[in-house]
Amino acid sequence: MAFLETPRKFYEQFVLPNFTDYMSKTDDARLGLNAVIACWHLSDWVWRDRPAYWSPLTDGCKGSRPKERFLTYIKRQCPELDVLNSLANGTKHFLTRDDGYHSVELIKGIFYDPGMAHPVGIAPLGVIGKEPDWLLVEAPDPSGLGSIGLVEVLRRTVNWWPAFLDQHGL
Repeated sequence: MAFLETPRKFYEQFVLPNFTDYMSKTDDARLGLNAVIACWHLSDWVWRDRPAYWSPLTDGCKGSRPKERFLTYIKRQCPELDVLNSLANGTKHFLTRDDGYHSVELIKGIFYDPGMAHPVGIAPLGVIGKEPDWLLVEAPDPSGLGSIGLVEVLRRTVNWWPAFLDQHGL
């Protein structure tokens, strides 16, 4: 069987290993960002596996295009995906200037997405300081508990994906 041929294989062979690697060394920004990017981009694999399937499920979701409605649909079910989306795209579009798109600035060690209502980023422990040896995401926790650690954002999302894939036969 080919490597990464289905959303399930992408999850098993790319998302889980990146998450496991990060969990073994939660103070490593490289491992953290790799886990974020893998976990977020599973949404692309799910969408592209069968885009027509999602149309009736996403009726009424915000977005002018089918994929935008799909992303709204999954973010409603797993709000942490919105944090991963900002981090993954923020690192991809890292710019030293604000081009009016989705630029990211490095401010005092925190990746900050100026397009977000709240700063979202990864910072060393000393910048935000809450949990030892963790990189923290300064973003509203969907549960309303203030800032949320990147480990918890990833844990919730990595645990959410298998049930979602099962539910939709992926």
